Amino acid sequence: MSIPVVILIMLAAGVFGGIVSFLLPANESSDTGKKLKPWWQCVILGIGATVLVPLFLEFAQSKLLDNGYFAWSWKNPDVPAATVLTKDYLLYAAYCLLAASAGFKFINMLINNVVKEEQFNKLKTEKEELEKQSIKRIKNNQSESLKAEENILKKVPVSRGIESASDNEKLRSVIAGLPPIKDPNDPQKGRFGGKPERNGRRLSASVKASAVPGFYNVTLQVESTDPQKPLDAPVIFYIHDSFTPSVYTVRPDEFENGVAVDDEVLSYGAFTVGVIADNGDTLLELDLSEDSKFPKEFRMR
Repeated sequence: MSIPVVILIMLAAGVFGGIVSFLLPANESSDTGKKLKPWWQCVILGIGATVLVPLFLEFAQSKLLDNGYFAWSWKNPDVPAATVLTKDYLLYAAYCLLAASAGFKFINMLINNVVKEEQFNKLKTEKEELEKQSIKRIKNNQSESLKAEENILKKVPVSRGIESASDNEKLRSVIAGLPPIKDPNDPQKGRFGGKPERNGRRLSASVKASAVPGFYNVTLQVESTDPQKPLDAPVIFYIHDSFTPSVYTVRPDEFENGVAVDDEVLSYGAFTVGVIADNGDTLLELDLSEDSKFPKEFRMR
């Protein structure tokens, strides 16, 4: 389509459609019957609406203007075999006339569509970015967890003066068989069977307000519930990856009255704790956010 001809169609349709808009009953006051907008204002709005028709066609995914050319000719002079598509010109004139007759309503509709499209694109971009960050964090969590597990199996000391458990094939097999991290916000969730008590062992916790505003002192402990089966093997704790270390061991000689205790956790919010006890025979899991005894603020974070 010839761009100069298209511009003439827009101007003519804008003027004619503006006059139609001026004469429509919608432009009359229901009380006095007087015109709400003068004719010249309707014409300006009509021309403005026709200028936005290409944007409307873009939203509608129309190809009406795809083969535009800058020449005062009904058909493209650079393509001798091209035919004059009278239908296209008439169709475009009709679009312009409708837009001009609608005036401000058409303009307002397009503005809303543009805003919605921008919001959609922004939300789509944010969602894709969050998904990328989530995948990256899962990989990082898995990598950090694997490193900590390797430290335990190699008997490399971690922080707090706590050393690793015995290097045995059964424990190695259990650690290697742990499910991968699925929730980057709670990396140990679902990896240790989901139960805080089994095989005569119980994982429990206590949460108290800390002297540090907004933080809580968390004490974790694993104990025997069967007097005939005292806890006598190292206990491996798995906590949130934001702690250092996130995987560590408490040896039997560090137990307090036969209980594996860690009272050095300062936390801002709840997380899931995983435990390997009895050299791999017992897996325990406790989600601190599910215990109603703990402060609501702590559980909701």
